[in-house]
Amino acid sequence: MIFQKRDVNDNFDNIVFRVRKFMEEKGIAETFPYIKSLDTIEIAGSCSNGGERVLLNDIMDEFGEEEVKNSQGYRYLLPCIPEGVVKCRRTDGIIYYNHFKMVDCAEKSFGLEMQEYHFHDSSFYLRYIIKVSNISNTIDENVEGEMDVELSCLQQFMIDSFPMQELRKEFTEEEIEVIKRLAQKDDERLSKEVEVIITYMLSTFQAINFLNEYNKPNRISGERSAGMIVNNESNYVRTDSRRIIDTTRYYNIVEGKKDRKSTVSKERKIVRKTDKWMVGSHVRHYKSGKVIFVKAYYKGPNRDKDEKPKTTYRIQ
Repeated sequence: MIFQKRDVNDNFDNIVFRVRKFMEEKGIAETFPYIKSLDTIEIAGSCSNGGERVLLNDIMDEFGEEEVKNSQGYRYLLPCIPEGVVKCRRTDGIIYYNHFKMVDCAEKSFGLEMQEYHFHDSSFYLRYIIKVSNISNTIDENVEGEMDVELSCLQQFMIDSFPMQELRKEFTEEEIEVIKRLAQKDDERLSKEVEVIITYMLSTFQAINFLNEYNKPNRISGERSAGMIVNNESNYVRTDSRRIIDTTRYYNIVEGKKDRKSTVSKERKIVRKTDKWMVGSHVRHYKSGKVIFVKAYYKGPNRDKDEKPKTTYRIQ
């Protein structure tokens, strides 16, 4: 497909639209109909400051931090569904679609593949691709090794991944300069944004797990794996004084039609070749429930050198 080239100053939205179509055809981004066809966790309302609503904060305010942290549901970071979309909105009209999928599930850990899309002023576009591995199933579980994070934005999955001659077939030189500026702007704040996204997603799963567990007719104790709780009847407790929560005040799970096919290539892989690379910022969970951020740092044989790492990306 060859895009129709227009004057950049005439229609900025047209560039955003065509970049999205380019990403879809290259098997990097999903289509809007496909994202809308997935099971979706719709977060109700927005935050008091106008941003996306953080469920865990609201729940702790209502039920008390101690009550929440002492519950069994809060301990689990596992999503309530293995694949879906977390949809939230801001008061300025921006809607976030965080497509997530559980991968590499093990006895004590799992991984997440995430793509964050934004919908604003009738434009739908991919902002970030995030892959997180070795996440503990629970906040107090010991998992060997650190949680690894791979992150990319327009700079990595478009500008660095495709030869300039290929981009020139689809865009004018002026349009490419606009795309480069957008990519550089996102790249400069990539680590910080990804920290927020990962924390937001995991805390959302914790909040939903708390609400689901709190609403059960009996407290249940036992082992839990993805989508399953093993009951232990000897640990049931009276629930006469416990209230039933209207979870729709917080979120609602909408079952998707699943009538669309994924456009992302399963064989596609970003290959990085460099002797110095950055490990993205990530979060760590401790037994106490404490969550800390680990700042980004360099790895590789040349990590101690001051020179800026030169990294190439290749799409397979």
